[in-house]
Amino acid sequence: MIEKQEKSYTDKEIYRVLHPWVKKWFSGKFETFSEAQRYAIMDIHTGENVLVSSPTGSGKTLTAFLSIISELTTLAEKQELDDNVYCIYISPLKALDNDIEKNLEEPLKEIEAIAGMELGIRKAVRTGDTTQYQRSKMLKTPPHIIITTPETLSILLCAPKFREKLSNLKYLIVDEIHSLADNKREYI
Repeated sequence: MIEKQEKSYTDKEIYRVLHPWVKKWFSGKFETFSEAQRYAIMDIHTGENVLVSSPTGSGKTLTAFLSIISELTTLAEKQELDDNVYCIYISPLKALDNDIEKNLEEPLKEIEAIAGMELGIRKAVRTGDTTQYQRSKMLKTPPHIIITTPETLSILLCAPKFREKLSNLKYLIVDEIHSLADNKREYI
């Protein structure tokens, strides 16, 4: 059952759980957390299932990624990033490029600049257009964050070798969830 999150967190409370480099990046880029971020980041951080519903442009995708980026940054700093997929981001193909550049690529590059080192957080896009070479490379060295479409995810789940790489999956982000249902009356 879906319940409305009643608790809104302060900047201070949210900053307390973010890695210092992520905190410095966010505070240098944004004045404050958006409403969606105030309600969702802490629950994502503690591993709760969260449905973020807010207007377009309100920061939903960054809301979903911020705790994940913070956790992976912590693991990277300690040199404890394993060869596992930690997060799958699922979105219709048309939404992939813009969201990923703005909410994943940019933050990771800028956080690395703050850290003064490469974090080694691997991300990769896997769609029907992914070459055989890229697919086999992902099997040898899996991305920590895989960006894919619903159709490609169904293929990945049926591939025994890749399914192994998902055994320690911690995060699943489903963007544009409304576009995955045949109609808005279906239960997901």
